[in-house]
Amino acid sequence: MIAGATASLIAMSHSGIVSDNFDTFHGLMVFSFNDMKFLEDLGRLRPGGQVTRGIRLTPKNDAVCFATRLWFRVKRSLSRWWDGYYVSIGINLRESDKNVTGIRKLEISRLAVGGIEDICQKINADGFREDCLERLTEHVYSSCYESVYGLMGYPPEHELKDEQQTEKVIRPSLLIDFGSALSSVSIDILQDE
Repeated sequence: MIAGATASLIAMSHSGIVSDNFDTFHGLMVFSFNDMKFLEDLGRLRPGGQVTRGIRLTPKNDAVCFATRLWFRVKRSLSRWWDGYYVSIGINLRESDKNVTGIRKLEISRLAVGGIEDICQKINADGFREDCLERLTEHVYSSCYESVYGLMGYPPEHELKDEQQTEKVIRPSLLIDFGSALSSVSIDILQDE
C-alpha cells in the first residue's frame, strides 16, 4: 500500500506539472505555427532535420518532481517519396541521483503528420489541445507510476498474477522528503537543429 501511494504521489506530481503548464506550452505551439519565421525555418529543413521548441519547468521545493522542460519537435521526413513533417511532444526530467523515476525523457510521437499547412490546421483545430493534454498527462502518470512502483520492489499491477505467493518477500524501503509543490514557469524558446 505504501509503495502504491508513493508511486501515485510521484506520478501525480509529474502529470500535475504537465497539466498546470499546458496552456502556456500549447500557446507557444500555436504561436510558432502562426509565425512566418518559424514556418520558413521548417521549409528550409533538410530531410531528417528537426526543430525543437519548449518551455522550462521549475518546480520549487518539490523533492519528487524532476520535470525540467515541456517541448515539441517538428521533424522533416527522410523519405524520398513523401515530403512531410512529424510533430511530437514530450517532457524532460533532470538527470540526477535523486530522480527516483529513472526516466530522462517521455515522448508522444507523430501527433500531427503531413505538410506544413495540414499541421497548422490540425494544431488549431478544436479538441487538439485537450487530446494532447490528456495523452501526455496519462503517459507521464503511468510511466512514472510503473517506474517508481517497480523500483520499490513491486511489479506493475498489470503484471501481478492471480495466484497467491506462499513465500514471504522482503521489499526494500525508500525514504523520500516530499516537500511542498510550488511551480513557476519561465518561457524560453529553445531551438536545436
